[in-house]
Amino acid sequence: MRPSHALLVPVALLGLAACGADPAAQSDNILATLAAGASQTTVAGSAVPIPPAVQVFRAGEPLAGVTITFEVTRGGGSVSDATVTTDADGIARVGAWVLGTIGPQELVASVPGALGSPVRISALAVAGVPAIVELVQGDGQEARVYASVPNRPIVRVLDAAGRPLAGIPVTWDVAAGDAAGVRGADVVTLPDGTAGLSKWIMIRPGQNVLTATAAGITVTFRATGT
Repeated sequence: MRPSHALLVPVALLGLAACGADPAAQSDNILATLAAGASQTTVAGSAVPIPPAVQVFRAGEPLAGVTITFEVTRGGGSVSDATVTTDADGIARVGAWVLGTIGPQELVASVPGALGSPVRISALAVAGVPAIVELVQGDGQEARVYASVPNRPIVRVLDAAGRPLAGIPVTWDVAAGDAAGVRGADVVTLPDGTAGLSKWIMIRPGQNVLTATAAGITVTFRATGT
């Protein structure tokens, strides 16, 4: 009895279909590991110096053509080129990972079906060095004594690149005249780099001067009490 060739056709078709599939889906002998970018520390709101990269192996050999998806899971940052295919060395690298607010950050790389997936990549976002303290609002006002000025004084603290800095202490003080509850008041900057007093109540008529100081940098507010 001659063997039938009918059963060979579906098998051949399956083999052809597999040629266009993701290599990671064709074998369970796949390993995903972190290749670059572990445990970095940089200023909040800026990109880590080394873009994270993941390497994929099959039976100990680099595996090309594997799709890897990167996703920020902690810290509120962002990533460019979030879906990347491994190159001839089995490596897939994000375009950039910009960290979020101050504190721990995490980026996760997913390789479906691979041992070691998801690959978790940690980083730490820290406050930058204050270089600029700019006046946002509250200068040049006039108000009756024992009444608050119309616009509360606000400053913004920036680093040398002009990025807002959160968590920076700003000390407020009276340089001339007098004011209720202002002397030595400390306010910490918000995520947008701003810090302000809830109100400025002058208790002496005439010129009043208020200062805001962060990291040794001082700005001055002037107002007139009537």
